[in-house]
Amino acid sequence: MDDLDDLTESCEAASESPELPYPSSEDVLLLITQLQADCKDSFSLLKIRKAVQSYKRLIELKIRCCELLRRQIEKMEDKVTGLQKELSETKELKLQLEHEKVEQEQELCNARLELENFKLKVAIEKQAEENQQLQKNLFSTNMELLSLKNIEKKYLKLQKNKKKMEQELLTLKCPIEKNGVEHGRVQQYKQEIEERERQDLAEKLQQVDQLLQGRREAGGGWQGAPQGEMAEQNLTWHSQCKALPPAPLCWDSQQQLASQPEVDAQSKLGGSCLRPMAFS
Repeated sequence: MDDLDDLTESCEAASESPELPYPSSEDVLLLITQLQADCKDSFSLLKIRKAVQSYKRLIELKIRCCELLRRQIEKMEDKVTGLQKELSETKELKLQLEHEKVEQEQELCNARLELENFKLKVAIEKQAEENQQLQKNLFSTNMELLSLKNIEKKYLKLQKNKKKMEQELLTLKCPIEKNGVEHGRVQQYKQEIEERERQDLAEKLQQVDQLLQGRREAGGGWQGAPQGEMAEQNLTWHSQCKALPPAPLCWDSQQQLASQPEVDAQSKLGGSCLRPMAFS
């Protein structure tokens, strides 16, 4: 490599030196021919020989320089080829990286789309579950509302029936009270009649006792009386006892009989109006 550099320097020095010009081969041959024709002495020939040797050295130097330049050019070409190859590889690598970048961006975009689709699907499922739960709650609320409406209807119906029964009870209460007063009057009148009959019977019994007492004093008592008359008196007395009305009713019995029509009226209306109403 050092020899090559020295040769390059020598080549450059020879090319730049004014003492060693670069004549063409035709000029050199023409110069030699002229010198041989003009100068036939030994000094001239020596001068010509030196010029020829100098020219040969120059030629050899130029050849070496050309060879060196050729090698340098080959090296430069090899280097350029390597650089071109590296550039091509770099371009190919760049294209590959760009392709991979595009693929990665596409994969990233697909992953984002899948993530968004998954989130959207989860949100839709959650919304569907919430809607289903809301529908269940709405159905339950409607059922409760319907049940409350039915209960309200039953309550209103029972209230209406209650008012109707209370009105009927008030309507029936006046005749019942009136009948109770009339029944009391009838019982009082009946008691008066029974008391009057009882007094009459007592008077008749007293008359019979007086009659028997008078006969006993006059004729010796029951033994002196004829058998037919005694039998007739006993028959008359028994028939009067059978015709006697029953004993007068006490005050409790009268109250029970007086309240009996009202109890019958209430039993006709039913026990629902007398009992407290319960709602399910």
